[in-house]
Amino acid sequence: MLLRQRQQTKRSAFTLMEIMVVVAIILILASAGVVVYTTMLADTRVSRAKLDVKSLEQAVTAYYVKRGFYPDTLVQLTQRDQIDGSPAILNNERAIYDPWNNMYIYEPNTRNPNTDKPLIYTNGPPGMNQPVRNWD
Repeated sequence: MLLRQRQQTKRSAFTLMEIMVVVAIILILASAGVVVYTTMLADTRVSRAKLDVKSLEQAVTAYYVKRGFYPDTLVQLTQRDQIDGSPAILNNERAIYDPWNNMYIYEPNTRNPNTDKPLIYTNGPPGMNQPVRNWD
């Protein structure tokens, strides 16, 4: 009887090897999850930059319709109108910054030959082969 109790006690615990295997499996799954997360985060930032560039293009067009000329800088879109005191076209000053915290590049004198709209773009993160711009 005493022998059976000892055997049952030994069988109810996990061995060190079993715990190490479980920890190893958890670490492998976690590292795979981190890789997928960082890839998705990078893709999300590029998508956000594309949407931001389109929004900035619309804001620049609204400025042009209101004033008859394009703004010199994107900062002008976030400022109250000095002439009639109307609110800014962009309410959030963060709207002129890309997901990598760089200001979007705006070139009012570089125009699209088809639409005559000024160039707005970001170079994106380091190592990005092609900038995100409003002409694409």
